Amino acid sequence: MTSENKKLVLLYKRTLKNDHFLQCTKTITSELVVTDSSRFETLVNTRRENFGEPLINNDGTVLMTRNFERNKRYGSDSLTLLYRKPGEPAFKEQNIVLTSHYIQNPVLKIDQLNARYLINAYASTASTGDADGIFTALLDSQMRIITSNYNELSPDIRKSIQSSGRNTEDAPELNSRNIILKKNNGFILIAEESYTE
Repeated sequence: MTSENKKLVLLYKRTLKNDHFLQCTKTITSELVVTDSSRFETLVNTRRENFGEPLINNDGTVLMTRNFERNKRYGSDSLTLLYRKPGEPAFKEQNIVLTSHYIQNPVLKIDQLNARYLINAYASTASTGDADGIFTALLDSQMRIITSNYNELSPDIRKSIQSSGRNTEDAPELNSRNIILKKNNGFILIAEESYTE
Protein backbone atom coordinates (compact mmCIF):
# COMPACT_ATOMS: atom_id res chain seq x y z
CA MET A 1 0.00 0.00 0.00
CA THR A 2 1.17 3.51 -0.75
CA SER A 3 -0.07 6.87 0.45
CA GLU A 4 -1.84 9.04 -2.10
CA ASN A 5 1.19 11.29 -2.55
CA LYS A 6 3.38 8.16 -3.07
CA LYS A 7 5.87 9.33 -0.42
CA LEU A 8 5.06 6.57 2.10
CA VAL A 9 4.78 2.83 1.59
CA LEU A 10 3.01 0.53 4.08
CA LEU A 11 4.30 -3.02 4.39
CA TYR A 12 2.27 -5.40 6.51
CA LYS A 13 2.07 -9.04 7.46
CA ARG A 14 -0.92 -10.75 9.02
CA THR A 15 -1.27 -14.09 10.73
CA LEU A 16 -4.40 -15.72 12.05
CA LYS A 17 -3.94 -18.83 14.15
CA ASN A 18 -5.91 -20.36 17.02
CA ASP A 19 -8.26 -17.34 17.28
CA HIS A 20 -5.27 -15.02 17.55
CA PHE A 21 -4.88 -12.18 15.02
CA LEU A 22 -1.48 -10.52 14.59
CA GLN A 23 -0.62 -7.69 12.21
CA CYS A 24 2.83 -6.15 11.94
CA THR A 25 3.40 -3.02 9.85
CA LYS A 26 6.36 -0.96 8.71
CA THR A 27 6.12 2.46 7.13
CA ILE A 28 8.93 3.34 4.76
CA THR A 29 9.63 6.40 2.64
CA SER A 30 10.13 6.38 -1.11
CA GLU A 31 13.88 6.45 -0.30
CA LEU A 32 13.43 3.13 1.60
CA VAL A 33 13.95 4.60 5.09
CA VAL A 34 11.83 3.01 7.85
CA THR A 35 9.93 5.77 9.67
CA ASP A 36 7.49 3.80 11.82
CA SER A 37 6.45 0.28 12.78
CA SER A 38 3.59 -1.26 14.74
CA ARG A 39 2.29 -4.53 16.11
CA PHE A 40 -1.42 -5.19 16.61
CA GLU A 41 -2.54 -8.33 18.45
CA THR A 42 -6.02 -9.38 19.50
CA LEU A 43 -8.17 -12.44 20.10
CA VAL A 44 -10.79 -12.94 17.38
CA ASN A 45 -13.63 -15.23 16.46
CA THR A 46 -12.18 -16.45 13.16
CA ARG A 47 -15.60 -17.34 11.75
CA ARG A 48 -17.27 -14.06 12.66
CA GLU A 49 -14.73 -11.19 12.60
CA ASN A 50 -13.19 -9.62 9.52
CA PHE A 51 -10.44 -7.03 9.14
CA GLY A 52 -10.26 -4.76 6.11
CA GLU A 53 -7.05 -4.13 4.25
CA PRO A 54 -4.92 -1.50 6.00
CA LEU A 55 -4.46 1.88 4.31
CA ILE A 56 -1.93 4.64 4.96
CA ASN A 57 -2.60 8.37 4.95
CA ASN A 58 -0.14 10.98 3.64
CA ASP A 59 0.80 11.80 7.25
CA GLY A 60 1.56 8.13 8.06
CA THR A 61 -1.68 7.25 9.88
CA VAL A 62 -2.56 3.56 9.39
CA LEU A 63 -6.27 2.71 9.23
CA MET A 64 -8.40 -0.42 8.77
CA THR A 65 -11.93 -1.61 9.45
CA ARG A 66 -13.07 -4.42 11.71
CA ASN A 67 -16.56 -5.89 11.53
CA PHE A 68 -18.36 -8.68 13.35
CA GLU A 69 -20.81 -10.97 11.52
CA ARG A 70 -23.58 -12.79 13.34
CA ASN A 71 -23.23 -15.32 10.53
CA LYS A 72 -22.08 -15.25 6.89
CA ARG A 73 -25.61 -15.05 5.51
CA TYR A 74 -26.83 -12.05 7.53
CA GLY A 75 -23.89 -9.67 7.33
CA SER A 76 -22.26 -7.59 10.06
CA ASP A 77 -24.07 -5.80 12.85
CA SER A 78 -21.01 -3.94 14.19
CA LEU A 79 -18.31 -1.83 12.56
CA THR A 80 -15.14 -0.32 14.03
CA LEU A 81 -12.46 1.87 12.49
CA LEU A 82 -8.99 1.03 13.86
CA TYR A 83 -6.32 3.69 13.45
CA ARG A 84 -2.81 4.48 14.61
CA LYS A 85 -0.95 7.75 14.07
CA PRO A 86 2.84 7.63 13.65
CA GLY A 87 4.69 7.17 16.93
CA GLU A 88 1.60 6.16 18.93
CA PRO A 89 2.04 2.97 20.95
CA ALA A 90 -1.21 1.23 19.95
CA PHE A 91 -4.18 1.27 17.61
CA LYS A 92 -7.24 3.23 18.75
CA GLU A 93 -10.86 2.37 17.98
CA GLN A 94 -13.79 4.41 16.72
CA ASN A 95 -17.05 2.48 16.86
CA ILE A 96 -19.54 3.32 14.13
CA VAL A 97 -23.20 2.89 14.99
CA LEU A 98 -25.10 0.97 12.33
CA THR A 99 -28.58 1.81 13.70
CA SER A 100 -30.20 -1.61 13.16
CA HIS A 101 -28.61 -2.22 9.76
CA TYR A 102 -26.58 -5.18 8.59
CA ILE A 103 -23.60 -4.42 6.36
CA GLN A 104 -21.54 -6.43 3.90
CA ASN A 105 -17.88 -5.93 2.98
CA PRO A 106 -17.17 -2.37 4.18
CA VAL A 107 -14.76 -0.37 2.03
CA LEU A 108 -12.58 2.39 3.52
CA LYS A 109 -11.34 5.35 1.45
CA ILE A 110 -9.02 8.17 2.49
CA ASP A 111 -10.10 11.60 1.20
CA GLN A 112 -6.82 13.57 1.29
CA LEU A 113 -8.28 16.67 -0.36
CA ASN A 114 -10.92 17.21 2.33
CA ALA A 115 -9.00 15.52 5.22
CA ARG A 116 -11.76 12.96 5.78
CA TYR A 117 -12.32 9.23 5.83
CA LEU A 118 -15.21 7.53 4.05
CA ILE A 119 -16.59 4.07 4.77
CA ASN A 120 -19.19 2.55 2.45
CA ALA A 121 -20.94 -0.79 2.63
CA TYR A 122 -24.00 -2.35 1.10
CA ALA A 123 -26.57 -2.79 3.80
CA SER A 124 -29.97 -4.20 4.60
CA THR A 125 -32.57 -3.29 7.19
CA ALA A 126 -33.52 -6.93 7.67
CA SER A 127 -31.15 -9.72 8.59
CA THR A 128 -31.64 -11.46 5.24
CA GLY A 129 -28.19 -10.73 3.87
CA ASP A 130 -29.52 -9.14 0.66
CA ALA A 131 -28.52 -5.51 0.16
CA ASP A 132 -31.38 -3.06 -0.11
CA GLY A 133 -29.35 0.12 0.49
CA ILE A 134 -25.98 1.74 1.04
CA PHE A 135 -24.53 2.61 4.46
CA THR A 136 -22.07 5.52 4.49
CA ALA A 137 -20.01 6.91 7.36
CA LEU A 138 -17.89 10.05 7.10
CA LEU A 139 -15.18 10.85 9.67
CA ASP A 140 -12.96 13.89 10.06
CA SER A 141 -9.18 13.92 10.52
CA GLN A 142 -9.61 13.52 14.30
CA MET A 143 -11.68 10.34 13.70
CA ARG A 144 -14.89 12.00 14.86
CA ILE A 145 -18.00 10.88 13.02
CA ILE A 146 -19.38 13.71 10.90
CA THR A 147 -22.33 11.71 9.62
CA SER A 148 -23.53 8.16 9.09
CA ASN A 149 -26.46 7.45 6.82
CA TYR A 150 -28.41 4.62 5.30
CA ASN A 151 -29.78 5.26 1.80
CA GLU A 152 -32.29 2.78 0.48
CA LEU A 153 -31.99 1.60 -3.11
CA SER A 154 -35.28 1.99 -4.94
CA PRO A 155 -36.92 -1.16 -6.37
CA ASP A 156 -36.24 0.19 -9.88
CA ILE A 157 -32.50 0.52 -9.21
CA ARG A 158 -32.33 -2.96 -7.65
CA LYS A 159 -34.20 -4.44 -10.60
CA SER A 160 -31.94 -2.71 -13.16
CA ILE A 161 -28.73 -4.14 -11.67
CA GLN A 162 -29.88 -7.72 -11.27
CA SER A 163 -28.58 -10.50 -13.47
CA SER A 164 -30.95 -12.23 -15.82
CA GLY A 165 -32.29 -15.52 -14.55
CA ARG A 166 -32.71 -14.38 -10.94
CA ASN A 167 -35.97 -13.86 -9.18
CA THR A 168 -36.74 -10.15 -9.52
CA GLU A 169 -38.11 -10.07 -5.97
CA ASP A 170 -34.67 -10.86 -4.51
CA ALA A 171 -32.35 -8.01 -3.64
CA PRO A 172 -29.03 -8.05 -5.52
CA GLU A 173 -25.92 -9.36 -3.77
CA LEU A 174 -23.49 -6.48 -4.27
CA ASN A 175 -19.75 -6.32 -3.59
CA SER A 176 -17.99 -2.96 -3.40
CA ARG A 177 -14.87 -2.76 -5.54
CA ASN A 178 -13.74 0.87 -5.45
CA ILE A 179 -14.70 4.37 -4.40
CA ILE A 180 -13.90 7.36 -6.61
CA LEU A 181 -13.94 10.66 -4.74
CA LYS A 182 -15.22 13.85 -6.33
CA LYS A 183 -14.05 17.41 -5.56
CA ASN A 184 -17.52 18.44 -4.36
CA ASN A 185 -17.33 15.92 -1.45
CA GLY A 186 -19.36 13.40 -3.45
CA PHE A 187 -18.26 9.94 -4.48
CA ILE A 188 -18.90 7.21 -7.00
CA LEU A 189 -19.22 3.69 -5.64
CA ILE A 190 -18.21 0.92 -8.04
CA ALA A 191 -19.66 -2.52 -7.37
CA GLU A 192 -20.41 -5.83 -8.95
CA GLU A 193 -23.27 -8.22 -8.43
CA SER A 194 -22.61 -11.86 -7.64
CA TYR A 195 -24.78 -14.83 -6.85
CA THR A 196 -24.65 -18.60 -6.72
CA GLU A 197 -27.24 -20.96 -8.13
